[in-house]
Amino acid sequence: MNDEMKPGWDDDGPIVVANVEVPPELWPIVGAAEPGTRVHRASGSEDDIEKWFDTINKHFGSMVSPGGVSMFAPVSRAGVHARIKRGQLTCFLFHPERETKSLILRKSKIERERVPYAYIPVCECKAWGKVLRARAEELQNRCKDVTAETATPELVKAVKDYEHESGGEKRDWNDDFMNWPRRSETVLRGRPRKESRD
Repeated sequence: MNDEMKPGWDDDGPIVVANVEVPPELWPIVGAAEPGTRVHRASGSEDDIEKWFDTINKHFGSMVSPGGVSMFAPVSRAGVHARIKRGQLTCFLFHPERETKSLILRKSKIERERVPYAYIPVCECKAWGKVLRARAEELQNRCKDVTAETATPELVKAVKDYEHESGGEKRDWNDDFMNWPRRSETVLRGRPRKESRD
């Protein structure tokens, strides 16, 4: 894993940093990346959690929950969630499953928890924080003698891009995108099935 940052901004303005590489041989444990993101979603029994957690720590180093990213980068939870949704921050999710048995029908089914354990590699958080701090320092220097009347459109856009990237003043507690995608899905003997709604 290369901890060096890729300099600059992408087309939408966010800062680009290097991400961990998740090799296909780990997908059976951590899950393949969801389309358009770097979210790796896995599920399994409570016994599988330890293997999943040990694997991500062994291969990608220290981990932190999405709420803990601000220890390494000057960002809000909204900024973290936006970066995950844009596919610019790796996030490992694990949904615990438990088997339940119906006393009447004597059938067993596996129920998957909607809200997962979620972890992000600390190396990505540190790299993002380093670039954000450098960008903030650059903007402070550029804005030192600028007033509202003398600010160029380019400078105003750069400040807005930085505020957007770090999450600005908006606080986003909506982490529904991490939940299991289909609310009504359960797994019966390893196969997904839709539950009927009464």
